[in-house]
Amino acid sequence: MRKKKILIIILILLIVVAASYYFYKQWWAKETSPHIFVSGNIETTEVKVSFKIPGKISKLPVDEGYIVKEREIIAKLEDGELIDLRNKSEAALEALQAKVPTLLTTIEKEEKTSSDEINKAESGLRAVQSRLAELLSGSRPQEIEAAKAEVERATSELEKTEKFYARAKHLVNGGYVAVKDWDTAKEAYEVAHAMHKKALENYALVKEGPRKEEIERAKAQVEEAKSALSLAQSRRLQVKVYRQELDVLKAQIKEAKAALEVAKRQLEYSEVFAPVSGVVLVKSVEPGEYVSPGATVVTLADLDRVWLKAYVDETDLGRVKLGQKAKIKTDTFPGKAYEGRISFISSEAEFTPKQVQTQKERVKLVYRIKIDVENRNRELKPGMPADGEILIER
Repeated sequence: MRKKKILIIILILLIVVAASYYFYKQWWAKETSPHIFVSGNIETTEVKVSFKIPGKISKLPVDEGYIVKEREIIAKLEDGELIDLRNKSEAALEALQAKVPTLLTTIEKEEKTSSDEINKAESGLRAVQSRLAELLSGSRPQEIEAAKAEVERATSELEKTEKFYARAKHLVNGGYVAVKDWDTAKEAYEVAHAMHKKALENYALVKEGPRKEEIERAKAQVEEAKSALSLAQSRRLQVKVYRQELDVLKAQIKEAKAALEVAKRQLEYSEVFAPVSGVVLVKSVEPGEYVSPGATVVTLADLDRVWLKAYVDETDLGRVKLGQKAKIKTDTFPGKAYEGRISFISSEAEFTPKQVQTQKERVKLVYRIKIDVENRNRELKPGMPADGEILIER
């Protein structure tokens, strides 16, 4: 009985050792393997192409599966109304801009004219105001003395010519001088008499001072000069009005330019182009359909940027690093391997995707990875099943 128990214990120990050796060998083989094999599908960046404005599709030259190049036209909207709007906006802007030179010329002319008139009116006003001030202040003492001195000088001159005239008259009557000498004396006497009379009148006026009617006349002249100055200044106000019109015109031109830019941009938005080179995955509309802004017209796949979406076991995660090289193979192109590098490793574990065949496999915890693949000839397409061989660096 005792021997039987010992045999059972030995048998159990042998089984444990054998199992441990088996699992260790499996683990060691996995740890020392220079490769990790994964499977998945080719994926790519999908680009949805849409219009920025609403409208009816007039042209859609691409179809599903169609290969397009970057900047190739994808679709076009009916643009008749947009062209009319742009043309009207251009005409409105040109009409406003045409008014600017005329208005600037008017402003320049009015500024010069008003400036000249104001200077002239101010000069005239100063002159009549000075004259009025003189009249209101009356005759100054020096003016009276000057007028009196002029009377005395004229009196002295008159007395001399009067004596000479009387003597010449006496001599001509006696036949001692010629008649022409008497005429000369007579003419000198008459001039002296007139000058004396004028000097007396001026002296009387100066002593009396300005008359009331002269002051009133001077006051009227001052008012007329003020009116002339106000009229000249009103032309300067008109210049301000013209300048305000110019400011309004400039604002209208600015608005017209903005409206034209909007019209041009709307016309540009009536066409959409491929933002990247790729293949048309889905065509969502047909010619004649009305589309709203942002509604997808076609969906493109960027074939220049493809990757293999795959999963690695939790036990292999420690051997997978960003930037590791990999080789990708597909059933579509048997015997051809594509170069790749790991570009993404998920930081969260997940269960194996549902498309994996067995329930046993689906309950495994795995980590999603992306392997960027060189696709120079654009042979790899979205959805292709592919296998990846991750090369483990020693």
